[in-house]
Amino acid sequence: RGVITDSAGWAVPRAEVVLADSDGKRLASVQTKKDGKYAIVLEQPCSHCKLTAEREGFETQQRSVDFNGTNPLWFSFALARVAPPAPDVSVPNP
Repeated sequence: RGVITDSAGWAVPRAEVVLADSDGKRLASVQTKKDGKYAIVLEQPCSHCKLTAEREGFETQQRSVDFNGTNPLWFSFALARVAPPAPDVSVPNP
């Protein structure tokens, strides 16, 4: 469980949080709620797993996770906004 915010501390709803094993196999995924919170239920150990948070318009973040299968984990992310592409101001050749 955790919370996803932007770099200013505002909640990021509908971000996808994915837990994958060391081989990249997806074990669980959830979307954050309106308040940016999420919870993943996993009742098995997970060694060298990756927790990824992503949302369109934000940079993806990833963390390594070692989970023993019993203790709750809390991982929060602050996602940085991706700058919009610069407009094309080139002048066409006549």
